[in-house]
Amino acid sequence: MNGTGATACRECTIGTYCERGAAAALPCSGGSFGNATSLTSQDDCHPCPPGHFCFAGSTEASLCSAGTYAESERSQLCKACQEGTYQNSSGATACVECGDGYI
Repeated sequence: MNGTGATACRECTIGTYCERGAAAALPCSGGSFGNATSLTSQDDCHPCPPGHFCFAGSTEASLCSAGTYAESERSQLCKACQEGTYQNSSGATACVECGDGYI
């Protein structure tokens, strides 16, 4: 329970961690996610894998959509493919160059 006069401690929720003696839960930082309760430090949050993005407080990694990519882990956002490249798959780590005669 939160606040003065609590009669029990509350478990930290998914997407957050609670350091020893903390008065409030802290969200897993952007580029990471927490998929379990009772995490005790940012180190317990999982890094977002390549091809995915994770906002602060995420409970799972989200796939980058077609036309975007995330080349490394711990991405907070996916990047749009640049002019002259494309990506028609979700969860990509790079874009593909357009062939001759295509834009």
